Amino acid sequence: MTDADLIEAISTAYGPALKPAAKKARSVVSQLEEESGTSVARWGDTDYSVVLYRSSYASGFRIIVTSLRLDALARSADKQAIRLDEREAPQREIARQKKEKEDTRLSQEKARIANKAGFRP
Repeated sequence: MTDADLIEAISTAYGPALKPAAKKARSVVSQLEEESGTSVARWGDTDYSVVLYRSSYASGFRIIVTSLRLDALARSADKQAIRLDEREAPQREIARQKKEKEDTRLSQEKARIANKAGFRP
């Protein structure tokens, strides 16, 4: 099927495709959008977005339907998670180093006890 065939078929469910927007640099492109290929057509309104992509790697297509409200919430949560990870990273690294040091100490203590019991000069 051609791009036009798919656009015509999908338009029966979602209405006419939206006019292509001028290319602009988006600050955040999701990994899904990045991996989906080239955008062929878009449909939508204030509640949802439907995008038809042509695969970059195969002769296939992908259609992604998104709730704009939920997408905004997910992006906000993702940004907050990144901020929290960055803020908590030093404490997690300190805790990891302490645990590693304690694990090494316990391992050495266990080996010392085992070696001491079997040591004969």
